[in-house]
Amino acid sequence: MDRLRMAAGLLGMWMFAAGSAFADDCAGTLRTSAVAATLRPVTTGEQLQAALKDIDAIVAQCPADPWINALGAEMDLRVYNALLAANNNQVNQQAFDFLQRAFARSDIFQEAPVEARPDILSIRTEHGTGNLTYSFASTNRKSILQILMAMARLGQVHPYFKAETPKTCDGWLMSDTQTIGYAMETEADLIFRPFIDAAAEACRGEGSGDRLPLAVASQAYVRLVERGAITSRSDISKALLKARDYRDTYLSRGGFDFHYSKFDAERLDTALRKHEVDPMAGRLARELWFTPEHLGSEKMQFSLAWALSEEWAAISENLAKGEIEVAAGGTQYTRFVYDVLKDGREAGKEAETKAALRKALSDVQQSRVRALAMADYELPPNWLYDMLLKTAAAPAEGN
Repeated sequence: MDRLRMAAGLLGMWMFAAGSAFADDCAGTLRTSAVAATLRPVTTGEQLQAALKDIDAIVAQCPADPWINALGAEMDLRVYNALLAANNNQVNQQAFDFLQRAFARSDIFQEAPVEARPDILSIRTEHGTGNLTYSFASTNRKSILQILMAMARLGQVHPYFKAETPKTCDGWLMSDTQTIGYAMETEADLIFRPFIDAAAEACRGEGSGDRLPLAVASQAYVRLVERGAITSRSDISKALLKARDYRDTYLSRGGFDFHYSKFDAERLDTALRKHEVDPMAGRLARELWFTPEHLGSEKMQFSLAWALSEEWAAISENLAKGEIEVAAGGTQYTRFVYDVLKDGREAGKEAETKAALRKALSDVQQSRVRALAMADYELPPNWLYDMLLKTAAAPAEGN
């Protein structure tokens, strides 16, 4: 019995040592060999086949190693491109199989813990020095995805793009959503809506991780509407309301940033107004302008300037029809401005209202805010603008 225990113990120690040595080899000699295979000069089909054979053998020995899989994905992509070139740019089953495997190998890379795939620089091989960086793996992933997207536009839709494929808010989903969402511009790209919807929903919750897919999906829907990829009134309404939902959820979890700016929000609100999905999008109701919460806020200022611009657009329409003279139009515009000032005075906020009017009048005059109805009309005359600045919008005495 003691001999059996000793034998079992020795066998266990041997297996542990062999496993450790094998793991070390994957992170050492074999990884270096994989880098060498990708750096090897290739000018013929035979040389490419030899490099592929070497990489495949190494991946077979280290099936879970993230960097070896990333290198394998890179080699598969090269073989795909070579097969495509040799077949008059037509994708055959063999080429597609290599693309599929490249996609799967890139998944293995990303699914590995971050600490298992740190950047490794200056790897010396007989074919030169190589670097293993996240940008190398992500560039490869993006190239694979772009090819799959091109196929999807032609009718061969990879399961990854379909709604029924579960999405989790981690891994490649952030960069994949950017690759797909930022490219959505035409009717052919509508095929990717299930993907961006699934990505956004996966990242909707507070504890779901990164919120980026919500921003990308919102921007994608606005772009599709702007470019005319979505045309029916009902579909435009659904797309813009979905974009607003994603936008509002994104902003509720951290506000504006590099990925979603105030400019993006204004583009969406403009589209909502233009297509009459929500005429008040981005605007504050007049009864809220002079409340402590909103007076002087960016939203209040925009709403006031927009109201001024709409008022002048209505006046301009009557001027164009010959129904009134410019002087009468100026009087009507002045009356509107003084009505705003009156509301501010009644709220006990005369000085603040005058300041808001100065900015709003300037925003209209400089076309920083321009109502949709102003598209065919000239701005208010400068004499009218100057007069209002010196009267209704003039700073109070001592200010």
